[in-house]
Amino acid sequence: MEGLLNKIPGSVHTRAAVGTAVIMAVLGATFFGGKKTAGGQGAFDVSKPENVQASMDHAEQARLARFAGGTKKD
Repeated sequence: MEGLLNKIPGSVHTRAAVGTAVIMAVLGATFFGGKKTAGGQGAFDVSKPENVQASMDHAEQARLARFAGGTKKD
Protein backbone atom coordinates (compact mmCIF):
# COMPACT_ATOMS: atom_id res chain seq x y z
CA MET A 1 0.00 0.00 0.00
CA GLU A 2 2.87 2.31 0.77
CA GLY A 3 4.19 1.87 -2.78
CA LEU A 4 0.85 2.99 -4.21
CA LEU A 5 0.65 5.98 -1.88
CA ASN A 6 4.16 7.10 -2.83
CA LYS A 7 3.04 7.33 -6.49
CA ILE A 8 0.45 10.00 -5.61
CA PRO A 9 1.74 13.48 -6.40
CA GLY A 10 1.65 15.98 -3.58
CA SER A 11 2.85 16.37 -0.04
CA VAL A 12 2.91 13.78 2.71
CA HIS A 13 -0.36 15.22 4.02
CA THR A 14 -2.06 14.69 0.67
CA ARG A 15 -0.94 11.06 0.58
CA ALA A 16 -2.10 10.55 4.16
CA ALA A 17 -5.51 12.00 3.33
CA VAL A 18 -5.87 9.78 0.26
CA GLY A 19 -4.79 6.68 2.19
CA THR A 20 -7.24 7.46 4.98
CA ALA A 21 -10.06 8.04 2.49
CA VAL A 22 -9.38 4.70 0.78
CA ILE A 23 -9.35 2.80 4.07
CA MET A 24 -12.56 4.50 5.23
CA ALA A 25 -14.23 3.72 1.90
CA VAL A 26 -13.34 0.04 2.15
CA LEU A 27 -14.56 -0.17 5.74
CA GLY A 28 -17.75 1.72 4.92
CA ALA A 29 -18.47 -0.52 1.95
CA THR A 30 -18.14 -3.66 4.05
CA PHE A 31 -20.27 -2.27 6.88
CA PHE A 32 -23.02 -0.48 4.96
CA GLY A 33 -22.89 -2.35 1.67
CA GLY A 34 -23.34 -5.86 3.02
CA LYS A 35 -26.39 -7.95 2.29
CA LYS A 36 -29.52 -7.13 4.24
CA THR A 37 -30.32 -9.44 7.11
CA ALA A 38 -33.59 -10.48 8.65
CA GLY A 39 -35.10 -8.32 11.39
CA GLY A 40 -33.19 -8.38 14.62
CA GLN A 41 -29.94 -9.51 13.03
CA GLY A 42 -28.49 -6.20 11.81
CA ALA A 43 -25.70 -4.32 13.51
CA PHE A 44 -27.94 -1.87 15.33
CA ASP A 45 -31.33 -3.63 15.32
CA VAL A 46 -33.26 -3.67 18.55
CA SER A 47 -36.10 -5.89 17.36
CA LYS A 48 -35.80 -9.63 17.93
CA PRO A 49 -36.87 -12.56 15.78
CA GLU A 50 -40.26 -13.98 16.76
CA ASN A 51 -38.93 -17.24 18.23
CA VAL A 52 -36.46 -15.37 20.46
CA GLN A 53 -39.17 -12.97 21.65
CA ALA A 54 -41.59 -15.88 22.32
CA SER A 55 -38.93 -17.69 24.35
CA MET A 56 -38.21 -14.55 26.37
CA ASP A 57 -41.93 -14.00 26.99
CA HIS A 58 -42.33 -17.59 28.16
CA ALA A 59 -39.37 -17.27 30.56
CA GLU A 60 -40.77 -13.99 31.91
CA GLN A 61 -44.21 -15.56 32.49
CA ALA A 62 -42.58 -18.49 34.32
CA ARG A 63 -40.59 -16.10 36.48
CA LEU A 64 -43.68 -14.06 37.35
CA ALA A 65 -45.64 -17.23 38.14
CA ARG A 66 -42.92 -18.38 40.55
CA PHE A 67 -42.81 -14.93 42.13
CA ALA A 68 -46.60 -14.64 42.55
CA GLY A 69 -47.12 -18.27 43.60
CA GLY A 70 -44.37 -18.42 46.18
CA THR A 71 -45.03 -18.82 49.87
CA LYS A 72 -44.95 -15.75 52.04
CA LYS A 73 -42.79 -15.72 55.12
CA ASP A 74 -43.64 -13.25 57.86
